[in-house]
Amino acid sequence: MAQGAFTPPTALMGDEGIVTPQPESSNPTSANSGETTDAYFQGLALVKTLVKLMPGWLQSNRVVFDTLVLLYKSPARIVRLQNEQELNLMQVKESKWLVKCFLNFLRHDKSEVNVLFDILSIFLFRTRIDFTFLKEFYIIEVAEGYPPNMKKTLLLHFLNLFQLKQLGHDHLVVVIQMLILPMLAHAFQNGQSWEVVDTTIVKTIVDKLLDPPEEVSADYDEPLRIELLQLATLLLKYLQSDLVHHRKELIKFGWNHLKREDSASKQWAFVNVCHFLEAYQAPEKIILQQVETAGVCGASSNLSAGE
Repeated sequence: MAQGAFTPPTALMGDEGIVTPQPESSNPTSANSGETTDAYFQGLALVKTLVKLMPGWLQSNRVVFDTLVLLYKSPARIVRLQNEQELNLMQVKESKWLVKCFLNFLRHDKSEVNVLFDILSIFLFRTRIDFTFLKEFYIIEVAEGYPPNMKKTLLLHFLNLFQLKQLGHDHLVVVIQMLILPMLAHAFQNGQSWEVVDTTIVKTIVDKLLDPPEEVSADYDEPLRIELLQLATLLLKYLQSDLVHHRKELIKFGWNHLKREDSASKQWAFVNVCHFLEAYQAPEKIILQQVETAGVCGASSNLSAGE
């Protein structure tokens, strides 16, 4: 077999499939690079197999877990993921194998919250791999299965990441969609509200996320605004009596988005303001303005449709 060509043993690949061998190279540098790449994927396949066959192995080998986290965050993996069409079958499954290892670790140690947020970045990329299993993990095992104290830990971690701007807006959107909203909805619907959310957390959400200084909110992009509107609506739906002291900030948040030209966030703003009006005895003037705004928008839509 030529240097740089590698076909992983069936024992290592399991049910993951067979990979096409790398083409031969007459360039020594290219060949060495190919050998390094092959060795990496062979090693990752081995680790994945060990984790699958011995579920407690990774937890007892922390240095391996930390190395896998570094590999997941490496620019090289991101480049490979962005150029997936150029990869062979084994390389395409790199991110899936890493994620599978992380889920194994998280099932043994729920306190490892950082990686729980890191993994979600996989949904920022187009890929041939089906990550439905990962979505189910967040819905079933985290949102529904984590105890209230861990949910509170995750919520506090999210608020910290948000305020420190440690995640990009696109990453924050995925985190809110797949982790925060399902987790809070389950908590609110199952009598865990004040085990997960306290008055300090509510104040932080209102002051730092929904009603921050103008220079902060001006930087929000449209997808993030929509997710924050859904978060505010969820709070209004389940914590009405506990948000009384924040009514001014909440109606300001919804109302400002209702007046925006962006149609997507405006739709969610209507839902948000409706929940506010349902929750609190709003002055007739505000209700009238709400109706007039809806009428103007409806008339504008009709005119546009008739043109």
